[in-house]
Amino acid sequence: MMVLIPAIDIKDKKCVRLFKGDYSKETIYSESPLDVSRKWVEEGASLIHLVDLDGALEGSSINFPLIEEIVKNSNCKFQVGGGIRNIDTIEKYLSIGVERVIIGTAAFKDASFLAKACELYGKRIAVGLDIKDGKIAVSGWNKKIDITMKEALLNFKRVGVAMIILTSVDRDGTLEGFNEDLIESYIKISDIPMIISGGVRDSKDLEKISRLKSNNIFPEHINFVHINQEIARPKRWGGFLVEPESIEFWIDQKNRLHKRELYTKENSGWKKTLLSP
Repeated sequence: MMVLIPAIDIKDKKCVRLFKGDYSKETIYSESPLDVSRKWVEEGASLIHLVDLDGALEGSSINFPLIEEIVKNSNCKFQVGGGIRNIDTIEKYLSIGVERVIIGTAAFKDASFLAKACELYGKRIAVGLDIKDGKIAVSGWNKKIDITMKEALLNFKRVGVAMIILTSVDRDGTLEGFNEDLIESYIKISDIPMIISGGVRDSKDLEKISRLKSNNIFPEHINFVHINQEIARPKRWGGFLVEPESIEFWIDQKNRLHKRELYTKENSGWKKTLLSP
């Protein structure tokens, strides 16, 4: 089974997409992240990924009040990242019902904080491992550090990190396809369960991901964080692709691609076309 985790990136209280992590290249998809979260839930999402982009840049939970409103008004689980630098912030998020807190920059700059967080909260802590130009990116993807992915993952294993959100920043927001080389490199280095993020494009990508032979791509499920754009029926269907003016569904039956449907946006609504598997 493949679980799709829709993402809502929040900047200036709006739902946006950044192109390759560049804050100067944003696309606004909605003025109301709350409305977007409700739409995801209506379409069947069981877990939503929330990112406080302002918080990631500033190092504090800038959009906490908005995130609290989203979490408390949606019948869904949430994982949250962006600007989480101390235990108090983790406790604030967990206290409002957040399922998992994602530590990014602080995981590389404050070893004692990361170790303490893992000790106290276990599987409710994940680390965001963001790779840009072959290096680990921190501080809202604006800075790159010299530590290698292997060194970082060995340290995360030592302190008991339970989950990694592995993002290819160079692919994020591009729909160019996921970074297969990055995923394969990770698999060779670490057995920490991970969520694939960045650039997932279409059903062919989903098929490639489903064929990856590793027990650490979130055992039992293959997960990845996807788009901030329009979405449909992640629970009802085996997978989805969203393009600017179309939605493709692929239906999984006994781990095989059974049927594909393409919905094209027209003035009168959505036109359905059956595609070959």
